[in-house]
Amino acid sequence: MACFVPFFAGLTDPRDRRGWRFPLTALVAAAAAGVLAGARSMTAISEWISDAPRWALLVLSNDRR
Repeated sequence: MACFVPFFAGLTDPRDRRGWRFPLTALVAAAAAGVLAGARSMTAISEWISDAPRWALLVLSNDRR
């Protein structure tokens, strides 16, 4: 299985730091995973993320805690 999360590490985050809650890499990776799982709309992607198991979100966030 190939991990696509490192490919997103080079993205420039255009968001203002005051509105920054989650790393951009984690957001893009979670959205990509939702699309790969069959989500076809922003609503479906957000529902997939909400329903995803915690371990999957930790892998996508590249969280090493």
